[in-house]
Amino acid sequence: MPGASGFEHFSERVLDKDGCALHYWISGEPKNPSVVLLHGAGTDHRSFARQLPALLADHRVLAWDARGHGLSRPMGDRFSVPLLTDDLLAVMDREEMESATLIGHSMGGNVAQEAARRGPDRVDALVLIDCTRNTGTLGWSDGIAVRLAPRILAWYPWGALVSAASHASSTKADVRRYMAECFRVLGHRDFTRVFLETARFLHADPQYRFGKPMLILVGDQDPTGNLKKVAERWAQEEEHATHVLIANAGHAAHQDNPRAVNEALVDFVWEMRRTEES
Repeated sequence: MPGASGFEHFSERVLDKDGCALHYWISGEPKNPSVVLLHGAGTDHRSFARQLPALLADHRVLAWDARGHGLSRPMGDRFSVPLLTDDLLAVMDREEMESATLIGHSMGGNVAQEAARRGPDRVDALVLIDCTRNTGTLGWSDGIAVRLAPRILAWYPWGALVSAASHASSTKADVRRYMAECFRVLGHRDFTRVFLETARFLHADPQYRFGKPMLILVGDQDPTGNLKKVAERWAQEEEHATHVLIANAGHAAHQDNPRAVNEALVDFVWEMRRTEES
């Protein structure tokens, strides 16, 4: 199972907030630059296990189970991207993490973007993997899909939904099995809440720019809407953005092709350092 190992030497901690026991894991020297790993909808912190070798030597690394996911259950009475962002900043405050590079996959990328918009001084850089642009506009087909989603999710048999969602998320059999396991832990009701609330959060703002280093990664076989087109245009509009298409990868590029993603991460980190030193 992806992510079954890799976090053994991390310190596991819990923060009780808004009706949820938020579980998170942290490792590394406090003096090192901080990185926060934010998983996608339905999965958990283990999805980033294969990125740890590329990060741990030179960074303080924090990973969490977002509310409702993994060990952070039950999720509480509310769920939304703004609430997840509150959770993230509260965890960073507890660890005296003034700022960090946020690495977010899918929903985790939405949370990372919201944190950067709300508190730009808290975010040094963004790495967004197979992630929708919060402030972008939906194409007509994506808009229709979002409007129909509540009916589809309500009537779709749970077992069939788990199978369809895991197959749509990855090109690899082992990753699909891991995702299916995570989705079953989340359950039909909360899976629906998470998906719908994440989709509803998108809000168009054509003038917004992050203005700091940004790495946008997309699997070349990602079937989710028009993410590949959005990512390319997004990188063109952000002065400090780099766009990398990850070969042989679906919606979970960091799990489908971890080697390529890690190479892109290392290149990105070294480029940030060269820029800071020059």
